[in-house]
Amino acid sequence: MSEPEFKLSMQVTNELRRAEQLGLQGQWTEADARYSAAIKLDKTPGSRIAFGSSLASREQYNGALCCLTEALDQASKSGDREALGVIYHNLGAIYRELVNYDVARRFQQRAILQLDD
Repeated sequence: MSEPEFKLSMQVTNELRRAEQLGLQGQWTEADARYSAAIKLDKTPGSRIAFGSSLASREQYNGALCCLTEALDQASKSGDREALGVIYHNLGAIYRELVNYDVARRFQQRAILQLDD
């Protein structure tokens, strides 16, 4: 999964780093709590993308789709093309894992269009 570079506050960055560390240790309940804390603090789609990527890496595709759909709404409202490209790319990857190749291809095409300028 891909994640863009966002200008995150130090507090959000720390929450995301801690969530990643906890995830590497297999402490998923605590990691998920840290991702949720970061999302509450974050005004960008970055934390939702990170959490969605984490969920997808654990094959929790429904949760990942929910997070990425929220990130998509947020990025669409702000016009953040970089975030949109990353979100579309990640959605495409999830739909490939779900063996829904038509939807996956459409998201990949959208990702390319967002990042092609």
